[in-house]
Amino acid sequence: MYIEGKNLFVIKGGRMDSYFDYVYTIKNSEFVALHKGVYGAEDNSRVKFDTDDNPIYRYYWDGKEVLKTDYERSLKSVFDESKAISPRNSYTIKEIFSAISRL
Repeated sequence: MYIEGKNLFVIKGGRMDSYFDYVYTIKNSEFVALHKGVYGAEDNSRVKFDTDDNPIYRYYWDGKEVLKTDYERSLKSVFDESKAISPRNSYTIKEIFSAISRL
């Protein structure tokens, strides 16, 4: 996803109880990581659940363990998904720079 005109991108992904949110900008024709968030279960073969049957994950923002609410707040403070555009296709870095240079 990206926020048009703000030079902000986020790559979200993960599987099997291990997930990430990486926020990037472009500087000097290179993607530069601004923030890295990761969360998930310590042992995905033995995921524990809370009383509401939600998986219990550990959350890390820029390498520091945080609460889930702090993780979500930190992500939203640097990348507001409500303003983001999600491309329908995946693009290589070369394709992204080519599209930007045509603007």
